[in-house]
Amino acid sequence: MKNLLPVLIFLSVVILLGSCASRRLAKKGAELEESGLIHESADYYYRALLKNEDNVDAKIGLRRTGQNVLDDKLNKFLSDYNNHRTDKAVGKYNEAKDYENKIARVGVRLDFPQKYTDYYKEVKAEHLTKKYREAYKLLREEQFDEASRLFSEIIDLDPEFKDVKELAIEARNEPLYRKAKSAITEEKYRTAYDLFADILSNAGKYKNAEELKAKALEKGTVTIAMLPVKNHTYNRRIAQSIESEMEGQLTRMTNPFLKLIDPDHNKQILKENQSNLTSLSSMNLSELDPEVLKGANALLSCEIISFSAKEGNLKSEDRKGYLKKQYKVKNPETGKKETRTRYKKVRYKEYNKTNQVKCVLSFKLMSVETGEILVSDRISTNLQDKMHFAEFDGDEDKLIPGYWKYKNRKSDQDRKSDNFLARMHLNQLLKGNKKIQSIDYLTEKVIEKGTNLLTRKINAYNPE
Repeated sequence: MKNLLPVLIFLSVVILLGSCASRRLAKKGAELEESGLIHESADYYYRALLKNEDNVDAKIGLRRTGQNVLDDKLNKFLSDYNNHRTDKAVGKYNEAKDYENKIARVGVRLDFPQKYTDYYKEVKAEHLTKKYREAYKLLREEQFDEASRLFSEIIDLDPEFKDVKELAIEARNEPLYRKAKSAITEEKYRTAYDLFADILSNAGKYKNAEELKAKALEKGTVTIAMLPVKNHTYNRRIAQSIESEMEGQLTRMTNPFLKLIDPDHNKQILKENQSNLTSLSSMNLSELDPEVLKGANALLSCEIISFSAKEGNLKSEDRKGYLKKQYKVKNPETGKKETRTRYKKVRYKEYNKTNQVKCVLSFKLMSVETGEILVSDRISTNLQDKMHFAEFDGDEDKLIPGYWKYKNRKSDQDRKSDNFLARMHLNQLLKGNKKIQSIDYLTEKVIEKGTNLLTRKINAYNPE
Protein backbone atom coordinates (compact mmCIF):
# COMPACT_ATOMS: atom_id res chain seq x y z
CA MET A 1 0.00 0.00 0.00
CA LYS A 2 2.89 2.33 0.82
CA ASN A 3 4.42 1.70 -2.63
CA LEU A 4 1.08 2.49 -4.29
CA LEU A 5 0.71 5.91 -2.68
CA PRO A 6 3.46 7.69 -4.70
CA VAL A 7 1.98 6.28 -7.92
CA LEU A 8 -1.49 7.59 -7.04
CA ILE A 9 -0.06 11.00 -6.18
CA PHE A 10 1.83 11.11 -9.47
CA LEU A 11 -1.27 10.15 -11.48
CA SER A 12 -3.32 12.78 -9.65
CA VAL A 13 -0.76 15.46 -10.52
CA VAL A 14 -0.74 14.37 -14.18
CA ILE A 15 -4.56 14.49 -14.36
CA LEU A 16 -4.61 17.89 -12.66
CA LEU A 17 -2.02 19.33 -15.03
CA GLY A 18 -3.87 17.89 -18.03
CA SER A 19 -7.14 19.41 -16.81
CA CYS A 20 -5.53 22.83 -16.36
CA ALA A 21 -3.96 22.70 -19.81
CA SER A 22 -7.31 21.67 -21.30
CA ARG A 23 -9.06 24.66 -19.73
CA ARG A 24 -6.40 27.05 -21.04
CA LEU A 25 -6.73 25.66 -24.57
CA ALA A 26 -10.54 25.86 -24.45
CA LYS A 27 -10.36 29.45 -23.26
CA LYS A 28 -8.06 30.31 -26.16
CA GLY A 29 -10.49 28.58 -28.53
CA ALA A 30 -13.36 30.73 -27.22
CA GLU A 31 -11.34 33.90 -27.74
CA LEU A 32 -10.54 32.92 -31.34
CA GLU A 33 -14.17 31.99 -32.01
CA GLU A 34 -15.29 35.39 -30.74
CA SER A 35 -12.82 37.00 -33.14
CA GLY A 36 -14.32 35.08 -36.05
CA LEU A 37 -11.32 32.73 -36.54
CA ILE A 38 -13.43 29.59 -36.73
CA HIS A 39 -10.86 27.13 -38.12
CA GLU A 40 -8.23 28.15 -35.57
CA SER A 41 -10.83 28.07 -32.78
CA ALA A 42 -11.90 24.52 -33.70
CA ASP A 43 -8.28 23.42 -33.58
CA TYR A 44 -7.85 24.75 -30.01
CA TYR A 45 -11.08 23.10 -28.84
CA TYR A 46 -9.86 19.83 -30.38
CA ARG A 47 -6.48 20.10 -28.61
CA ALA A 48 -8.30 20.85 -25.33
CA LEU A 49 -10.24 17.58 -25.66
CA LEU A 50 -7.04 15.67 -26.37
CA LYS A 51 -5.86 16.82 -22.93
CA ASN A 52 -9.19 16.12 -21.22
CA GLU A 53 -12.14 14.47 -22.99
CA ASP A 54 -14.48 15.50 -20.15
CA ASN A 55 -14.07 19.23 -20.80
CA VAL A 56 -17.71 20.16 -21.50
CA ASP A 57 -16.96 23.72 -22.68
CA ALA A 58 -14.47 22.37 -25.23
CA LYS A 59 -16.99 19.78 -26.48
CA ILE A 60 -19.72 22.37 -26.98
CA GLY A 61 -17.28 24.73 -28.67
CA LEU A 62 -15.91 22.05 -30.98
CA ARG A 63 -19.39 20.83 -31.94
CA ARG A 64 -20.23 24.38 -32.98
CA THR A 65 -16.98 25.44 -34.70
CA GLY A 66 -16.17 21.96 -35.99
CA GLN A 67 -19.51 21.82 -37.79
CA ASN A 68 -18.66 25.12 -39.50
CA VAL A 69 -15.28 23.73 -40.60
CA LEU A 70 -16.92 20.53 -41.91
CA ASP A 71 -19.64 22.49 -43.75
CA ASP A 72 -16.93 24.57 -45.42
CA LYS A 73 -15.17 21.43 -46.62
CA LEU A 74 -18.44 19.92 -47.89
CA ASN A 75 -19.27 23.13 -49.79
CA LYS A 76 -15.91 22.94 -51.55
CA PHE A 77 -16.63 19.34 -52.46
CA LEU A 78 -20.04 20.32 -53.83
CA SER A 79 -18.48 23.07 -55.96
CA ASP A 80 -16.06 20.61 -57.56
CA TYR A 81 -18.88 18.09 -58.02
CA ASN A 82 -21.12 20.61 -59.79
CA ASN A 83 -18.27 21.67 -62.07
CA HIS A 84 -17.34 18.06 -62.93
CA ARG A 85 -13.85 18.35 -61.41
CA THR A 86 -13.89 14.68 -60.46
CA ASP A 87 -10.28 14.39 -59.22
CA LYS A 88 -10.66 17.36 -56.90
CA ALA A 89 -14.17 16.36 -55.81
CA VAL A 90 -12.97 12.92 -54.66
CA GLY A 91 -10.10 14.49 -52.75
CA LYS A 92 -12.33 17.12 -51.10
CA TYR A 93 -14.88 14.51 -49.98
CA ASN A 94 -12.19 12.30 -48.44
CA GLU A 95 -10.75 15.36 -46.69
CA ALA A 96 -14.17 16.15 -45.21
CA LYS A 97 -14.71 12.51 -44.17
CA ASP A 98 -11.29 12.38 -42.51
CA TYR A 99 -12.13 15.54 -40.56
CA GLU A 100 -15.43 14.11 -39.35
CA ASN A 101 -13.66 10.95 -38.16
CA LYS A 102 -10.93 12.97 -36.44
CA ILE A 103 -13.47 14.98 -34.43
CA ALA A 104 -15.43 11.83 -33.58
CA ARG A 105 -12.32 10.37 -31.92
CA VAL A 106 -12.55 13.01 -29.16
CA GLY A 107 -16.24 12.30 -28.57
CA VAL A 108 -17.89 14.99 -30.73
CA ARG A 109 -20.35 13.98 -33.47
CA LEU A 110 -20.82 16.31 -36.43
CA ASP A 111 -23.69 16.34 -38.92
CA PHE A 112 -22.62 14.81 -42.27
CA PRO A 113 -25.70 14.84 -44.57
CA GLN A 114 -26.31 11.67 -46.60
CA LYS A 115 -26.71 13.62 -49.86
CA TYR A 116 -22.96 14.34 -49.93
CA THR A 117 -22.19 10.63 -49.70
CA ASP A 118 -24.63 9.97 -52.57
CA TYR A 119 -22.92 12.66 -54.66
CA TYR A 120 -19.54 11.14 -53.80
CA LYS A 121 -20.57 7.66 -54.96
CA GLU A 122 -21.60 9.14 -58.28
CA VAL A 123 -18.44 11.19 -58.80
CA LYS A 124 -16.25 8.38 -57.48
CA ALA A 125 -17.53 5.99 -60.16
CA GLU A 126 -16.83 8.59 -62.83
CA HIS A 127 -13.41 9.30 -61.35
CA LEU A 128 -12.44 5.60 -61.16
CA THR A 129 -13.53 4.95 -64.75
CA LYS A 130 -11.46 7.88 -65.97
CA LYS A 131 -8.40 6.79 -63.99
CA TYR A 132 -8.82 3.18 -65.11
CA ARG A 133 -8.85 4.14 -68.79
CA GLU A 134 -5.80 6.35 -68.34
CA ALA A 135 -3.88 3.66 -66.43
CA TYR A 136 -4.85 0.94 -68.93
CA LYS A 137 -3.61 3.08 -71.82
CA LEU A 138 -0.29 3.69 -70.04
CA LEU A 139 0.07 -0.04 -69.38
CA ARG A 140 -0.40 -0.91 -73.06
CA GLU A 141 2.12 1.79 -73.93
CA GLU A 142 4.51 0.04 -71.52
CA GLN A 143 4.77 3.07 -69.24
CA PHE A 144 4.76 0.69 -66.30
CA ASP A 145 5.75 2.99 -63.44
CA GLU A 146 3.08 5.59 -64.18
CA ALA A 147 0.46 2.90 -64.82
CA SER A 148 1.36 1.24 -61.51
CA ARG A 149 0.95 4.54 -59.67
CA LEU A 150 -2.55 5.09 -61.10
CA PHE A 151 -3.65 1.52 -60.43
CA SER A 152 -2.51 1.95 -56.81
CA GLU A 153 -4.66 5.09 -56.53
CA ILE A 154 -7.69 3.17 -57.83
CA ILE A 155 -7.08 0.30 -55.40
CA ASP A 156 -6.90 2.77 -52.50
CA LEU A 157 -10.39 4.02 -53.42
CA ASP A 158 -11.95 0.72 -54.48
CA PRO A 159 -9.84 -2.47 -54.48
CA GLU A 160 -12.65 -4.43 -56.17
CA PHE A 161 -13.01 -2.09 -59.15
CA LYS A 162 -13.06 -4.19 -62.34
CA ASP A 163 -9.79 -6.14 -62.83
CA VAL A 164 -7.61 -3.44 -61.30
CA LYS A 165 -5.77 -5.86 -58.99
CA GLU A 166 -4.62 -8.06 -61.87
CA LEU A 167 -3.58 -5.07 -63.96
CA ALA A 168 -1.68 -3.57 -61.02
CA ILE A 169 0.24 -6.85 -60.67
CA GLU A 170 1.11 -6.73 -64.38
CA ALA A 171 2.23 -3.08 -64.23
CA ARG A 172 4.47 -3.76 -61.26
CA ASN A 173 5.96 -7.08 -62.30
CA GLU A 174 6.20 -7.04 -66.09
CA PRO A 175 9.32 -4.82 -66.15
CA LEU A 176 10.93 -7.09 -63.54
CA TYR A 177 9.97 -10.16 -65.56
CA ARG A 178 11.54 -8.77 -68.73
CA LYS A 179 14.68 -7.74 -66.87
CA ALA A 180 14.95 -11.22 -65.33
CA LYS A 181 14.59 -12.92 -68.72
CA SER A 182 17.31 -10.69 -70.15
CA ALA A 183 19.53 -11.62 -67.21
CA ILE A 184 19.12 -15.33 -68.06
CA THR A 185 20.07 -14.62 -71.68
CA GLU A 186 23.18 -12.78 -70.42
CA GLU A 187 23.95 -15.74 -68.11
CA LYS A 188 23.47 -13.55 -65.03
CA TYR A 189 21.63 -16.32 -63.27
CA ARG A 190 21.82 -14.92 -59.76
CA THR A 191 20.38 -11.60 -60.84
CA ALA A 192 17.60 -13.43 -62.67
CA TYR A 193 16.90 -15.65 -59.66
CA ASP A 194 16.56 -12.67 -57.31
CA LEU A 195 14.26 -10.83 -59.75
CA PHE A 196 12.00 -13.84 -60.20
CA ALA A 197 11.93 -14.27 -56.41
CA ASP A 198 10.78 -10.64 -56.08
CA ILE A 199 8.07 -11.21 -58.67
CA LEU A 200 6.75 -14.30 -56.91
CA SER A 201 6.83 -12.46 -53.59
CA ASN A 202 4.81 -9.61 -55.11
CA ALA A 203 2.35 -11.58 -57.18
CA GLY A 204 2.31 -15.09 -55.77
CA LYS A 205 2.26 -16.35 -59.34
CA TYR A 206 3.12 -14.57 -62.58
CA LYS A 207 3.43 -16.12 -66.05
CA ASN A 208 6.18 -18.79 -65.89
CA ALA A 209 8.28 -16.93 -63.30
CA GLU A 210 8.44 -19.95 -60.98
CA GLU A 211 9.72 -22.20 -63.75
CA LEU A 212 12.30 -19.63 -64.88
CA LYS A 213 13.45 -19.05 -61.30
CA ALA A 214 14.17 -22.78 -61.01
CA LYS A 215 16.00 -22.68 -64.36
CA ALA A 216 18.16 -19.74 -63.20
CA LEU A 217 19.05 -21.65 -60.05
CA GLU A 218 19.94 -24.80 -61.97
CA LYS A 219 22.07 -22.94 -64.53
CA GLY A 220 23.82 -20.79 -61.96
CA THR A 221 24.58 -23.41 -59.31
CA VAL A 222 28.25 -24.11 -58.64
CA THR A 223 28.55 -27.78 -57.65
CA ILE A 224 31.70 -28.32 -55.62
CA ALA A 225 33.76 -31.48 -55.23
CA MET A 226 36.12 -31.22 -52.27
CA LEU A 227 39.55 -32.83 -52.31
CA PRO A 228 41.00 -34.30 -49.12
CA VAL A 229 42.88 -31.64 -47.15
CA LYS A 230 46.62 -31.73 -47.83
CA ASN A 231 48.70 -31.55 -44.68
CA HIS A 232 52.21 -30.06 -44.62
CA THR A 233 52.59 -30.46 -40.86
CA TYR A 234 53.52 -33.34 -38.58
CA ASN A 235 50.13 -33.28 -36.88
CA ARG A 236 48.16 -36.02 -38.63
CA ARG A 237 44.91 -35.48 -36.74
CA ILE A 238 44.61 -31.81 -37.68
CA ALA A 239 43.90 -32.50 -41.37
CA GLN A 240 41.06 -34.84 -40.49
CA SER A 241 39.58 -32.31 -38.09
CA ILE A 242 39.79 -29.44 -40.60
CA GLU A 243 38.36 -31.62 -43.37
CA SER A 244 35.42 -32.66 -41.20
CA GLU A 245 34.71 -29.05 -40.14
CA MET A 246 34.92 -27.83 -43.75
CA GLU A 247 32.46 -30.48 -44.90
CA GLY A 248 30.01 -29.52 -42.18
CA GLN A 249 30.20 -25.78 -42.81
CA LEU A 250 30.09 -26.07 -46.60
CA THR A 251 27.07 -28.37 -46.36
CA ARG A 252 25.28 -25.76 -44.21
CA MET A 253 25.93 -22.88 -46.62
CA THR A 254 22.86 -20.69 -47.10
CA ASN A 255 23.78 -19.66 -50.66
CA PRO A 256 21.37 -21.56 -52.96
CA PHE A 257 23.90 -21.29 -55.82
CA LEU A 258 26.61 -23.29 -54.05
CA LYS A 259 26.25 -27.01 -53.48
CA LEU A 260 28.76 -29.48 -52.04
CA ILE A 261 28.74 -32.93 -53.60
CA ASP A 262 28.22 -35.59 -50.95
CA PRO A 263 31.77 -35.90 -49.53
CA ASP A 264 31.34 -39.58 -48.59
CA HIS A 265 30.37 -40.45 -52.17
CA ASN A 266 33.54 -39.00 -53.71
CA LYS A 267 35.96 -39.37 -50.81
CA GLN A 268 37.57 -42.66 -51.87
CA ILE A 269 38.00 -41.62 -55.51
CA LEU A 270 39.43 -38.28 -54.44
CA LYS A 271 41.93 -39.92 -52.09
CA GLU A 272 43.09 -42.24 -54.84
CA ASN A 273 43.76 -39.23 -57.06
CA GLN A 274 45.32 -37.03 -54.38
CA SER A 275 48.79 -38.02 -55.54
CA ASN A 276 48.10 -36.19 -58.82
CA LEU A 277 47.50 -32.94 -56.91
CA THR A 278 50.75 -32.40 -55.07
CA SER A 279 49.93 -28.77 -54.31
CA LEU A 280 47.38 -26.11 -55.10
CA SER A 281 49.74 -24.37 -57.47
CA SER A 282 50.30 -27.51 -59.56
CA MET A 283 46.75 -28.82 -59.74
CA ASN A 284 46.31 -30.90 -62.91
CA LEU A 285 42.66 -31.64 -63.63
CA SER A 286 43.47 -33.75 -66.70
CA GLU A 287 45.17 -36.35 -64.51
CA LEU A 288 42.13 -36.84 -62.32
CA ASP A 289 39.81 -39.83 -62.68
CA PRO A 290 36.69 -38.53 -64.50
CA GLU A 291 34.58 -39.98 -61.69
CA VAL A 292 36.05 -37.33 -59.39
CA LEU A 293 34.56 -34.54 -61.48
CA LYS A 294 31.27 -36.26 -62.25
CA GLY A 295 28.47 -33.81 -61.44
CA ALA A 296 30.92 -31.12 -60.33
CA ASN A 297 31.77 -27.89 -62.07
CA ALA A 298 34.21 -26.68 -59.40
CA LEU A 299 36.96 -28.35 -57.40
CA LEU A 300 37.98 -27.20 -53.91
CA SER A 301 41.46 -27.87 -52.55
CA CYS A 302 42.79 -26.89 -49.16
CA GLU A 303 46.28 -27.14 -47.68
CA ILE A 304 47.45 -26.80 -44.10
CA ILE A 305 50.57 -24.66 -44.47
CA SER A 306 51.44 -24.62 -40.80
CA PHE A 307 49.98 -25.52 -37.43
CA SER A 308 51.40 -25.03 -33.96
CA ALA A 309 49.98 -25.66 -30.51
CA LYS A 310 52.05 -24.43 -27.62
CA GLU A 311 51.06 -25.15 -24.05
CA GLY A 312 52.87 -22.75 -21.77
CA ASN A 313 54.57 -23.70 -18.54
CA LEU A 314 53.10 -22.38 -15.34
CA LYS A 315 55.64 -19.78 -14.22
CA SER A 316 55.73 -18.70 -10.60
CA GLU A 317 57.66 -15.83 -9.10
CA ASP A 318 58.25 -14.81 -5.52
CA ARG A 319 57.07 -11.27 -4.89
CA LYS A 320 57.88 -9.06 -1.96
CA GLY A 321 55.34 -6.76 -0.37
CA TYR A 322 54.01 -5.47 2.91
CA LEU A 323 51.15 -6.29 5.21
CA LYS A 324 49.67 -2.97 6.20
CA LYS A 325 48.30 -2.72 9.73
CA GLN A 326 46.76 0.36 11.33
CA TYR A 327 46.41 0.91 15.06
CA LYS A 328 45.45 3.68 17.52
CA VAL A 329 47.81 5.41 19.95
CA LYS A 330 47.31 8.26 22.36
CA ASN A 331 49.23 11.44 21.63
CA PRO A 332 50.97 12.34 24.94
CA GLU A 333 50.89 16.04 24.09
CA THR A 334 47.26 16.41 22.96
CA GLY A 335 45.76 13.44 24.75
CA LYS A 336 43.87 12.49 21.56
CA LYS A 337 44.01 9.11 19.83
CA GLU A 338 45.79 9.06 16.47
CA THR A 339 45.96 6.43 13.73
CA ARG A 340 49.37 4.99 13.04
CA THR A 341 50.43 2.53 10.31
CA ARG A 342 52.81 -0.40 10.63
CA TYR A 343 54.18 -2.29 7.60
CA LYS A 344 55.28 -5.90 7.94
CA LYS A 345 57.51 -7.40 5.28
CA VAL A 346 55.87 -10.43 3.61
CA ARG A 347 56.11 -12.62 0.50
CA TYR A 348 53.44 -13.63 -1.99
CA LYS A 349 53.41 -15.64 -5.24
CA GLU A 350 52.57 -14.47 -8.78
CA TYR A 351 51.71 -17.02 -11.49
CA ASN A 352 51.69 -16.79 -15.31
CA LYS A 353 50.73 -19.17 -18.09
CA THR A 354 49.85 -18.76 -21.80
CA ASN A 355 48.39 -21.37 -24.18
CA GLN A 356 48.50 -20.57 -27.89
CA VAL A 357 47.37 -22.24 -31.12
CA LYS A 358 48.15 -21.00 -34.66
CA CYS A 359 47.04 -22.33 -38.03
CA VAL A 360 47.64 -21.18 -41.61
CA LEU A 361 45.42 -22.54 -44.39
CA SER A 362 45.49 -22.00 -48.13
CA PHE A 363 42.58 -22.88 -50.39
CA LYS A 364 41.60 -22.67 -54.01
CA LEU A 365 38.25 -23.08 -55.78
CA MET A 366 38.82 -23.92 -59.45
CA SER A 367 36.46 -24.15 -62.43
CA VAL A 368 36.43 -27.70 -63.81
CA GLU A 369 35.52 -26.46 -67.28
CA THR A 370 38.14 -23.72 -67.73
CA GLY A 371 40.67 -24.29 -64.96
CA GLU A 372 40.08 -20.69 -63.86
CA ILE A 373 40.66 -19.87 -60.20
CA LEU A 374 37.28 -18.71 -58.91
CA VAL A 375 38.26 -18.02 -55.29
CA SER A 376 41.54 -18.40 -53.44
CA ASP A 377 43.10 -17.08 -50.27
CA ARG A 378 45.51 -17.71 -47.43
CA ILE A 379 43.92 -17.71 -43.98
CA SER A 380 45.80 -17.31 -40.72
CA THR A 381 44.11 -17.86 -37.37
CA ASN A 382 45.65 -17.43 -33.96
CA LEU A 383 44.03 -17.92 -30.57
CA GLN A 384 45.56 -17.74 -27.12
CA ASP A 385 44.45 -17.72 -23.52
CA LYS A 386 46.34 -16.33 -20.57
CA MET A 387 46.26 -17.08 -16.88
CA HIS A 388 47.79 -14.47 -14.55
CA PHE A 389 47.08 -14.37 -10.82
CA ALA A 390 48.64 -13.95 -7.39
CA GLU A 391 48.29 -15.89 -4.12
CA PHE A 392 49.00 -14.75 -0.58
CA ASP A 393 48.78 -16.82 2.59
CA GLY A 394 47.33 -14.08 4.77
CA ASP A 395 44.93 -11.16 4.82
CA GLU A 396 44.77 -10.16 1.12
CA ASP A 397 42.86 -6.97 1.87
CA LYS A 398 45.85 -5.57 3.78
CA LEU A 399 48.53 -6.64 1.30
CA ILE A 400 50.29 -3.89 -0.67
CA PRO A 401 53.02 -4.25 -3.32
CA GLY A 402 56.58 -3.05 -2.83
CA TYR A 403 60.15 -4.23 -2.42
CA TRP A 404 62.50 -4.93 0.48
CA LYS A 405 66.07 -6.16 0.57
CA TYR A 406 66.30 -7.66 4.04
CA LYS A 407 63.48 -9.34 5.91
CA ASN A 408 64.57 -8.36 9.40
CA ARG A 409 66.28 -4.99 8.96
CA LYS A 410 65.82 -1.80 7.03
CA SER A 411 67.53 -0.85 3.80
CA ASP A 412 67.68 2.27 1.67
CA GLN A 413 66.32 0.13 -1.17
CA ASP A 414 63.08 -0.69 0.62
CA ARG A 415 59.96 0.87 -0.96
CA LYS A 416 56.22 0.65 -0.42
CA SER A 417 53.76 1.18 -3.31
CA ASP A 418 50.91 2.24 -1.07
CA ASN A 419 48.88 4.10 -3.69
CA PHE A 420 45.51 3.51 -5.32
CA LEU A 421 46.71 2.23 -8.73
CA ALA A 422 49.31 -0.14 -7.28
CA ARG A 423 46.84 -1.56 -4.75
CA MET A 424 44.15 -1.96 -7.44
CA HIS A 425 46.55 -3.84 -9.76
CA LEU A 426 47.57 -6.23 -6.99
CA ASN A 427 43.95 -6.74 -5.95
CA GLN A 428 43.09 -7.71 -9.54
CA LEU A 429 45.88 -10.29 -9.54
CA LEU A 430 44.72 -11.72 -6.22
CA LYS A 431 41.22 -12.11 -7.67
CA GLY A 432 42.54 -13.18 -11.09
CA ASN A 433 41.23 -16.14 -13.08
CA LYS A 434 43.01 -19.36 -12.18
CA LYS A 435 41.58 -21.29 -15.14
CA ILE A 436 42.94 -21.41 -18.68
CA GLN A 437 41.50 -22.78 -21.92
CA SER A 438 43.08 -26.09 -22.86
CA ILE A 439 45.09 -26.66 -26.04
CA ASP A 440 42.39 -29.03 -27.29
CA TYR A 441 39.73 -26.35 -26.83
CA LEU A 442 41.83 -23.66 -28.54
CA THR A 443 42.61 -26.05 -31.40
CA GLU A 444 38.91 -26.73 -31.89
CA LYS A 445 38.17 -23.00 -31.96
CA VAL A 446 41.06 -22.22 -34.35
CA ILE A 447 39.81 -24.88 -36.76
CA GLU A 448 36.25 -23.56 -36.46
CA LYS A 449 37.37 -19.97 -37.01
CA GLY A 450 39.67 -20.75 -39.95
CA THR A 451 37.18 -22.95 -41.79
CA ASN A 452 34.43 -20.42 -41.11
CA LEU A 453 36.48 -17.70 -42.83
CA LEU A 454 37.16 -20.08 -45.72
CA THR A 455 33.47 -20.96 -46.05
CA ARG A 456 32.40 -17.31 -45.92
CA LYS A 457 34.80 -16.42 -48.74
CA ILE A 458 33.44 -19.26 -50.88
CA ASN A 459 29.87 -18.41 -49.89
CA ALA A 460 30.45 -14.81 -51.04
CA TYR A 461 31.63 -15.93 -54.50
CA ASN A 462 29.51 -14.31 -57.18
CA PRO A 463 30.57 -14.70 -60.83
CA GLU A 464 28.50 -11.68 -61.79
